[in-house]
Amino acid sequence: ISRFNSDDKINGFFLNNMDRYRKLYGKDAIDDKKTDILYGLLSKAIKDKSEKELDKSLAMVDKYMGEKAGKYKRFFRARYYDKIENWSKYVDAIEKIIEKDKPSPNKINEFCWKIYEKVDDPAIVNKAVNWMKSAVEKEPDYAKTDTYASLLFKAGNYPEAKMWAEKAITLGTDGNVSVETT
Repeated sequence: ISRFNSDDKINGFFLNNMDRYRKLYGKDAIDDKKTDILYGLLSKAIKDKSEKELDKSLAMVDKYMGEKAGKYKRFFRARYYDKIENWSKYVDAIEKIIEKDKPSPNKINEFCWKIYEKVDDPAIVNKAVNWMKSAVEKEPDYAKTDTYASLLFKAGNYPEAKMWAEKAITLGTDGNVSVETT
């Protein structure tokens, strides 16, 4: 059922009649369609760069996602601010995700690499350095160590950056990973 695109009127009808559809198609199919509809609302907010539309999507998440609403809302905010490149609000959203959802070190690495690539604000870069320090302490692999070294360099901490870059190169070489970009 989630493969079919539909307009707002049909989506509204679907959401208001999910129990009837659940009996016909099963819980998983209905949950997939519900999630697709909500992501569609987020995509519209991103396309329009509209916080009003973001707020609408978050209200719908509250209404339809039950106990998962908080986690979805944090993710929606992070994704929205990432896509419209509002980095200070992106960082606020990521801080809430880290605090509430305890993402894996790999996920933290993803957040921080984006900051490394896109953000020059020293306060934001330093927050990412702190997040990566924790991630590297938990899982010191090549990718995370490389991100940490890169962020340290961007933050202007050159001696520490060099030390961590050398660690990253060692980890990558030992793991047969290409390290030429480090």
